[in-house]
Amino acid sequence: MIAGDISRQIEEHERELSERWARVQGGLVRSSEEMLLFVVGEPVAFTNGVRMARLRPEEADDRIEEAAAVFRDHGVRAIWWVGPASEPADLGARLVRHGFRYQGAVPWLSRIIDPLPAAPVPPGIEVRRVDSEELDAAWLEAMIAGFGLDPSLVRAVARLARAVGFAQDAPWQRFVALEDGRPVGSSGLMTGEEWSSVHNVATVPPARGRGVATAMTAAALERARELGHRTAALGAASAEALRLYERMGFEFRCSIEEYLFEPEP
Repeated sequence: MIAGDISRQIEEHERELSERWARVQGGLVRSSEEMLLFVVGEPVAFTNGVRMARLRPEEADDRIEEAAAVFRDHGVRAIWWVGPASEPADLGARLVRHGFRYQGAVPWLSRIIDPLPAAPVPPGIEVRRVDSEELDAAWLEAMIAGFGLDPSLVRAVARLARAVGFAQDAPWQRFVALEDGRPVGSSGLMTGEEWSSVHNVATVPPARGRGVATAMTAAALERARELGHRTAALGAASAEALRLYERMGFEFRCSIEEYLFEPEP
């Protein structure tokens, strides 16, 4: 499989997830061959946005303004993701002209799941799949401490977690690392029709440097393998995360740019 095919599949997978999460929360979804537009309504930008837009040059500006009007009418911040499959070629520049602000690019990587990378669980750490409200609360606590989440983001994550649930076949499988009963790490696996993707990898500051993040990533990959998936993707939010994932056998596939829309006060 050539790199272009893989990057396109990553974008299609992320589009699939965004549509699913918006629908499961009762949000607005407008899905067409041109693009996916969705609004959950939370004041967190990535819960509202546009994925995988492939617009004709002569219509692109109208479609951008129509999307901005939707976000403006709902009074929400939103992200427009621009990847290798996005069209037209100057889509990013057009977004800026319509009031979107470039936020940066996230590198996306993938790897074949079998064989799994060696990732022993650090001594004294227990990794649990989230299958109860108690473990769900511990998972969220690890996320809050590991990422430094603000209250609005915590509410958005908790809302989606409640909507998805924690059944064996839930499309968002979550994992928490416990040490003496205290949450010290987290990870998540989001499953699509063909691909899985690893998310939510966090370690609380006192537990860093012990291999917790590696073990939590491996736990998500193992669950993907159990569910019959062959390939997993993930986005690296920092240079440190990128190095970790490359050590685990992930390979860079593409960068996906993010453009932020903020309605006027």
